Parts: sequence; C-alpha cells; structure tokens
Amino acid sequence: MTDGRWRALRHRVLAPSEIAPDEELVSLVYFFETATDAEIVPLLAPVGGGEGLSPVIAGE
Repeated sequence: MTDGRWRALRHRVLAPSEIAPDEELVSLVYFFETATDAEIVPLLAPVGGGEGLSPVIAGE
C-alpha cells in the first residue's frame, strides 16, 4: 500500500559462525490481522507513496 516505497523483504537468519558457535540469535516478529470488513487506505506522501491506489476492504 506504499506503492513500492517500502517493500517487504525476505527474512533470513544466518546460523552462528564457526568462530562464535555459541552466539545467541534473537528475532522479534509481530503479526497483525485486521477485521475482514476494515477499509485499508494507502499511505500518502511523504510517509507512503500510495498515490493513485484505491482503498480496499481487508477481507477482499
């Protein structure tokens, strides 16, 4: 909904290196699910770049 300004990236976690095999890795994940009848409106500049995109209903 940012019209390409902020793109989702593949999340990759590398294994600890051979030099530091006991290194602790931490990932924080946040999942969000909206109501199916909620209207999602594109972010406008300067935050987003959603100009020209129409709002959508989440469940559609």
